[in-house]
Amino acid sequence: MARYSGFGKHLFEKLDSHFPGILSNFRFFQPQGSQQGDVWAYYEDDPVQFSVQLEPSGEVILLWDDNAENSIEIGPWWSSEYEAAIAFIEEVFFGKAPGGKFSFD
Repeated sequence: MARYSGFGKHLFEKLDSHFPGILSNFRFFQPQGSQQGDVWAYYEDDPVQFSVQLEPSGEVILLWDDNAENSIEIGPWWSSEYEAAIAFIEEVFFGKAPGGKFSFD
């Protein structure tokens, strides 16, 4: 992430502050094709697996896992993109806030 300077560049610092040590479970990728400006990160710590995509051209943070219902696009329409991303990860992927603002029931 040190080479990335686009939209969302501080998300991973904030994640590490909120979930100390989380970065050791991420693998980072930067595509070479049509989405060269984007950055992907894949989190894996059995049984939790999810992906984070930073899309600087649209200023969007995308979060998803293998369950099609567990995905979200977070952008400037949120009051705080970083806080929304952290809350989604905590609630949906880590299951720490059942019935929270991202509940799909």
